[in-house]
Amino acid sequence: MSASFDLLISPLLEIVLCDADLQKGEWDGVIFTSEHGIHGALEAGIPKTLKAFCVGERTSEIAANAGFKVALTAETASTLADALSHSSGSLRLLYARGRHISVDLAALLQPQGIVLDQRIVYDQKAQVLSPEALVRLASPEPVVVPVFSPRSAKQLCRQLPDGVGTDRLAICLSEAVRESMAPDLFRVVRVCPRPDARHMVQCIVTGLSEPSA
Repeated sequence: MSASFDLLISPLLEIVLCDADLQKGEWDGVIFTSEHGIHGALEAGIPKTLKAFCVGERTSEIAANAGFKVALTAETASTLADALSHSSGSLRLLYARGRHISVDLAALLQPQGIVLDQRIVYDQKAQVLSPEALVRLASPEPVVVPVFSPRSAKQLCRQLPDGVGTDRLAICLSEAVRESMAPDLFRVVRVCPRPDARHMVQCIVTGLSEPSA
């Protein structure tokens, strides 16, 4: 890897907590698919006595640190639904979620008799790329672009100038993110071997060490 590189941050989504009330409810547990769901649920007064079913090690860690008893941690929302579908007995679960989701957990769980009470506790408001980011992404210099969600992938590709004369490497957190990308806008589109922050960082480091096109 080269001795130095420039870091430019230009968020594509702004997380805004929503007005919700989770102080009372008949739930057997709560599903968290992101740390934003945890923060939003806590702001809405959720009881910490609920068992937490989490997507991702980072989410699970934050839930445990917040006082929840983590009953299950899965790698993706789909694998979480699969694991819950094999649980014994019917469940009524709270899903503290964002306004925009990429996996319909209710549709996956309903055939298994699991009732999902979905509450929107945060919004993901679309943002425009900064002028500095647009200049960097249009330059012939190599750029590594981490992309964390299908919605941010679509936001990014809608705003990018064409890829002619550029050297862009996109690193997608998951296959679902890759499917939302426009590959012709990038030299390479790569998917993390596992959808977590540690593997994303490893892929970024690898990308920075590769020779440019």
